Amino acid sequence: MRAARLVYISLFWINALRVGPALALQPPRGVVELDYIADRPQAGGEAGDGYGYEITAGYQLAGPVAAFGEYKHLLNPLRPRALGLVEENAYKGGLELTQPVTAKLHWVSALIYEAEHDAAVTGASTERGYDLIQGLRLEATPRLELIADLHYATVGRATNAVVVGFAEAIAPRFAFQCLLEHIRSGGRYDNSYRFGVLFYC
Repeated sequence: MRAARLVYISLFWINALRVGPALALQPPRGVVELDYIADRPQAGGEAGDGYGYEITAGYQLAGPVAAFGEYKHLLNPLRPRALGLVEENAYKGGLELTQPVTAKLHWVSALIYEAEHDAAVTGASTERGYDLIQGLRLEATPRLELIADLHYATVGRATNAVVVGFAEAIAPRFAFQCLLEHIRSGGRYDNSYRFGVLFYC
């Protein structure tokens, strides 16, 4: 049921944001991204394998600076399973700066503010903090971009993460994205897999 709901949401965004004649005459300044998330925490922790989705919208403000906002919804089963699920709703907003290193390589810096709300039968909590990102974007081919990011976050407690992946153009204003995020915090790790569609508008 939840998988079908995610497909319906994806189809809604793709149809609602279909390119029109007026838009096709202008270079894209914005992007809308929809990702499916498969969360795989280290075994033996408080929560098990989870899943969810994330919606991101960004817009180029001026020159190399862009602003963006994100919403993430994630569900993980608690251990033991009799305790039910922990539901995570995270809201993010930030600025991103992109600078060319060479003709095909760009350096990306971003600062994000995040508010994360967790709810379960065992209680609810809200954590706030910042996420600092430093990364590279390599244009491997005219249709393929390689992604590598380092994250340092202070949401809840200090967290370090490495993100690697790619985005490949599948249509004039659409791209498919695949990312692996390896997170370490408090002596434990978490692997998150993301598969998404980007629409440039």
